[in-house]
Amino acid sequence: MYTHLQILEQITVDVCQSMLGIPLTPADQMIRPENPLVASVEIRGDHSTSVDVIADVRLAESIAELMFGTELEMLTRAEVRDAMGEIANMIGGNLKGVLGGEADLSIPIVREGTVEVPLNPAVSSLTFDCVGNPLTVVLRDLAEPPSLATMSS
Repeated sequence: MYTHLQILEQITVDVCQSMLGIPLTPADQMIRPENPLVASVEIRGDHSTSVDVIADVRLAESIAELMFGTELEMLTRAEVRDAMGEIANMIGGNLKGVLGGEADLSIPIVREGTVEVPLNPAVSSLTFDCVGNPLTVVLRDLAEPPSLATMSS
């Protein structure tokens, strides 16, 4: 039986290697990028989970160069964001298939800047070394977080 982390690791490695030819090596700890892009998708249904893919903008630019087959100076900011969104979409779509049951996958949302700490704790989190830069994938349970009234009683 595979754990969430093993499944997440295999899906992430498969997506990056098959789609972009980028090798990933698991890292020992989460490294917060200096200038992050966060691409997120949600799986809603029998399993309600969010998938966040976090990378420094430099890595996101490298991914976009490979994905679109063009040089950095020819890429728009929107294309860099689209590339990150597509990575999250592919990881989320593969995870949705593994989870089974009835579920819908949201359209990716890409945010720039500070990585927010959501109320829902991470279920699984993995960081990889991706061409010398950290790439982190975080799964979160989207069940309703406990209310403050419940937590204080």
